[in-house]
Amino acid sequence: MARAIWNEAVLAGNRTAKSAAWYCPHPSPLARKIKNHAAFCGGVRVEY
Repeated sequence: MARAIWNEAVLAGNRTAKSAAWYCPHPSPLARKIKNHAAFCGGVRVEY
């Protein structure tokens, strides 16, 4: 079974969002497309 790993905090400028990102280092075969990607939640907006 695949397990997600939560980052303790995401830092952006002078703000910290706790438990705002996760990733799955060993996804199941059906979810293989998410390998090496991070997901953000809790109002985090990613701009690049």
